[in-house]
Amino acid sequence: VLLIGGVAASPLLMGQGIENALKGGLDKALTGQTSLLAQNGLESFVKVKENTYSRGTMDSTQTIEVDFGCAGQPATTIEMRNKIQHGPFPGFSGMGLARVDTEITLPAEVQTQLNKAFGGKKWTIQTLINFDGSSTSTLTLPAGNITQEGTRMKWQAGIGQIRSSGAGKNAVYNIYLLKWGKIIIEFQPYITPQFF
Repeated sequence: VLLIGGVAASPLLMGQGIENALKGGLDKALTGQTSLLAQNGLESFVKVKENTYSRGTMDSTQTIEVDFGCAGQPATTIEMRNKIQHGPFPGFSGMGLARVDTEITLPAEVQTQLNKAFGGKKWTIQTLINFDGSSTSTLTLPAGNITQEGTRMKWQAGIGQIRSSGAGKNAVYNIYLLKWGKIIIEFQPYITPQFF
């Protein structure tokens, strides 16, 4: 009975740990004197406008609104919504501390252009957080094309990964392009370079 109760309560307990880790990671990256932004002189260009967290038993939602822009200019707001499934079996798709599906909402005029470029398909970001704090984030980009001012760019679907060794002070991040198709850029009037 104790074992069953422990397994049943573990997602709730892990949810508290996940909340602390996500808020701490955001603070480390974006806010305060020792943030990554501050260390690189960028804190005046990026401001966390909102960071809310709604914790449930089996899953949680984190919403982050970030303003980008120069002082005296209108800011561009980007919203990130993390849908978090708690471990030890997050979303019943494996084992780990959590699975995080991230949705990014851009300003309407940018989102309209992206919808045209991707043919209405969405790009996805999914992060699997292991029990030791390491994580793997996978970005899936659909095929698409865009034409603007005489230049056309066309690309095939791609998948990339960012792997982190952990949330510690000396975390190591590795970026992998697992699958990236051909990118073609056509300039007017006659040049057509191809990048692989």
